[in-house]
Amino acid sequence: MKSTESIFMLGHQFCDEAAVSELMGGSAARFFTLAHRIMWGVAQTDLVWVDVEAARAAVVKEYEQSPVAHLLDAFACLASGRQDLADAARERAASLAEGHPLAWICPTDAEWAGEIPDQTLEEVIPGRLWRTRAWYQTQGTRLRSSSTGTLVRTDPGDLAFLNAVALSDAVAARIDQLGEVRWLTTGSKAHSIYVPGLVGRYPHARNLGVAGHATHPASRHLKFDGVLGVDDGLPNEFEVLILDGSEMPDAQIFHGPTRTLVSTHLAGSNLKSELQRESDFFGRLYGLAFGLIDDVGWLAYQTILWTDLPALQRSLRRVLAWDFERIASDHNDRVFEHDIKDRIREVLDWTAQLEPGHHRRMVARFFWYQPRFLYDMLRYKLRTRASARNAPLFVLDF
Repeated sequence: MKSTESIFMLGHQFCDEAAVSELMGGSAARFFTLAHRIMWGVAQTDLVWVDVEAARAAVVKEYEQSPVAHLLDAFACLASGRQDLADAARERAASLAEGHPLAWICPTDAEWAGEIPDQTLEEVIPGRLWRTRAWYQTQGTRLRSSSTGTLVRTDPGDLAFLNAVALSDAVAARIDQLGEVRWLTTGSKAHSIYVPGLVGRYPHARNLGVAGHATHPASRHLKFDGVLGVDDGLPNEFEVLILDGSEMPDAQIFHGPTRTLVSTHLAGSNLKSELQRESDFFGRLYGLAFGLIDDVGWLAYQTILWTDLPALQRSLRRVLAWDFERIASDHNDRVFEHDIKDRIREVLDWTAQLEPGHHRRMVARFFWYQPRFLYDMLRYKLRTRASARNAPLFVLDF
């Protein structure tokens, strides 16, 4: 039976792409194909080899009346150091965006300049849970992006810093007033840049990673005190689950006393209503390129990362069994509650019920549009296998 599932907007149908085609002024499938190549060609140069210049020229030619096409052009030109061309493309996008439904994707002056806001520490649950956001420049551009850490006070009073991020001295001083940081967690092999600095700042904290850190080329040099979900030594008030069946076996942590799910790469978001709060042009453009438009859900490339769908589905059912009332994600400043939290539950439930045959057809269709990505994925797997043979052991502290 022919699948009607969209491979560009996961959880949606072919018919839902028609609205995007109207917004873009041409085929949604073709637009997303070019957008994938531009975003990954710039932001994932270590993993993907793409002719960004060809994709940039094509998207402008084929979607010349779409403001997003010119934003992609601006992004690609900025990444290649052509500031004048990037500024001109941004101006064209702004002109076309007047009155357009996607005007909210356009960057503010501060975002375009790459200005980094002061770091803050926000109290989410009085005396129990805080969030702090660390900004950094995206690979290949001066544009800013961010990760957000979640600080939890445990029942005995010590602090666990989950999805830990870099801290300014001012925020670190505030945390010191709250108590002792006893645990640091880094829930994804793709996250490692903050680890050395955090270990230097909190040398007595138990530094916890995931098994994937030992084989991922960019992180295999790091040493951890324990592995999340194996011998992490976290207090019993935390439950840890590693997503099985995925190339991104990330850690999901549930804190029972606050009913908070601290998630790592568990669906993404790209919400128009969050423009002022999120203030992250790169994130908005990236989310749109991979099929999220004023919604939460999986980014389009996730299907090719699900290597064992039944195993992934078992993991997601365990996540869904947790009675969480909020989600504190690693790449979103906002804590998701109420309607947005329920929408994420819908996304996870859709994935947990996805038929294996439909998934295989979605993967085949994705690689039909992006054959180069298949080659790059195989190349990465060969690299990680080589890394695994030479990987340093985790330094375990029992």
